[in-house]
Order: sequence, then structure tokens, then C-alpha cells
Amino acid sequence: MPDEIPDRPQEKRKLPLKSILVLAAIMLLEGGVFALWLTFAEPTAASGAVKSPLASDPVAHTAEVTVLNFRAPNTQTGKLWLYDMEIVIEVPRDRKLFVDKIVQDRQAAIRDALNTLIRRAEPQHLVEPELQTLRRQIQVTLTDILGEDNVENVLIPQCTPYRADY
Repeated sequence: MPDEIPDRPQEKRKLPLKSILVLAAIMLLEGGVFALWLTFAEPTAASGAVKSPLASDPVAHTAEVTVLNFRAPNTQTGKLWLYDMEIVIEVPRDRKLFVDKIVQDRQAAIRDALNTLIRRAEPQHLVEPELQTLRRQIQVTLTDILGEDNVENVLIPQCTPYRADY
């Protein structure tokens, strides 16, 4: 009977010993690297380590300079709004006197540039919770006037809108 298939001897499956050994070696190597990393990694604030406030705090290396207190109009919504604002910048501590002198010497240019900026500002930029767009625009404007390395951050401690009916 040619249609019958001859019986094949049952093959015994061997354990893939080589693969198991390679996998075990990789796992041990990963565990060793992880243990070394935990041993030599610097502690973070979450682990309870306390770092020196002067070493990592950028505020310790900066000083604040009040640039301007002013009221600027904005009519972009079709109605007149007056914004009572205070602009303060953070400067490198060693440049504070230099920047104070420039701010005093360029007071009219700064007032003109910031008034123009507020007059042209979109209404949604003036009502943002953190005023991020306005801060960036002011930083670019003040960097142009005061110099590249003199403005680290712009603070707006006061920005109060008043509706002005005329």
C-alpha cells in the first residue's frame, strides 16, 4: 500500500540549554549594572538629600531691577482698556549696577517700546494666567535695549486691567 505513510520515530525535544544560559547571563548582567547605578547615582530631592541653596539656586546669582511702572492703553477689542503694569527684570548680580544705569539712561526708549508693545498686544495675550507671551515679548524688547546678557528673566508683579469708558 503506497498510500500509507511509514511511521517516523518520535523525536525527543531537547531543552534549549544554550538559549537559557544566554538569557540568564543577560539578566544577571542587567541586574549588576542596575545595582552599580543605584550605588553610585547621586541622590535626588525625592530621596531626602538636601543640597546647598546657593549651589543650585539661580535666584541666588541674580538681582531684581525695577524697569518701569506705567499705564498703557489697549484698544484691540474695540474698547479702551488701561493696563496698570510694573515690569521687573532679573539680571546677573554682578551686572546690577550697570543695568540700573542703562535703565536710567534709556528710560524714555524703554517706556516707548513697552507702551507700543501693550498697545499692539492681542487681548488673549493680556489675559493669560501667567502672561507667558507678554513676558517673552517684553524680554525680547528689553534685550534689544539693555544688551544680550543683561536680561535673564522678566517678572510682571502687577498687571491690572481697567475698563476706560470715554
